Amino acid sequence: MINSTSPVIVCVTAQKNCEKLIKVGYSLSLSLNVPLEVLSILPSDQISRESGEALDYLFSLAKGFGGQYNVFFHNDPALIAAAYIAKKKASHVIIGTPGVRTNGFIGTIKTLLPETPFTAIDAQGNTAFSVTPSPARKLAGNPAPHFAV
Repeated sequence: MINSTSPVIVCVTAQKNCEKLIKVGYSLSLSLNVPLEVLSILPSDQISRESGEALDYLFSLAKGFGGQYNVFFHNDPALIAAAYIAKKKASHVIIGTPGVRTNGFIGTIKTLLPETPFTAIDAQGNTAFSVTPSPARKLAGNPAPHFAV
């Protein structure tokens, strides 16, 4: 059962085209009747005027959908995202599909948070794939990992 305070969390990078992810997350949050949160974690070497403009744009979009927007700076985005997602007890996570250069973000999230459902969205805004926890694992009552944020 989904807790009404367990948000849909949308993980975005500092790119304006991540708006597709936020729109999908917003739609899912409405259907689940849960809050929307948008999360961006940037390595410190990726801070630039362009990334700032993209973050401002995505912040405005998230705010327009009634969502909360969170930005962190860290050189291990997947680990910080996993900690944040676990702490918030996300009902679902929306992520973009990786481009040619991948940093293992999806694999890390899947490994650290096997009980959290997530959906990857492609560049056209379509579902590339979804991962849902197996009913057997959920029935076994495996606790979610604890992370310090």
